[in-house]
Amino acid sequence: MEIEYLDRGARDAARPPGVRPPDWSHAEVSRLRLVVQCIRAARIPSDVLSLRSLRLRTDRDDPGRVRTELSSDRALTLAFKADSSPITAMLDIAPTRTDSGR
Repeated sequence: MEIEYLDRGARDAARPPGVRPPDWSHAEVSRLRLVVQCIRAARIPSDVLSLRSLRLRTDRDDPGRVRTELSSDRALTLAFKADSSPITAMLDIAPTRTDSGR
């Protein structure tokens, strides 16, 4: 399965070894890399969606997407382009904090 990164930080963090966006923690990078490895190994979306270790949940704003928390500050949204061949997973990272102190 191919991956399309909708976020430059996610693309950079997914590239080993040792690349980390300045405001990302080691744990966030490790969590993202786990998701990326699972997507690359998958043949169909359900291969990824059925993995309990990824803790994916349906996005309440868009049922066609799933989310997982990389940390309390950052969430990853995952969607699939079903009409593309090969199947492409789209990854987008968003801050989960809404306070103005960040």
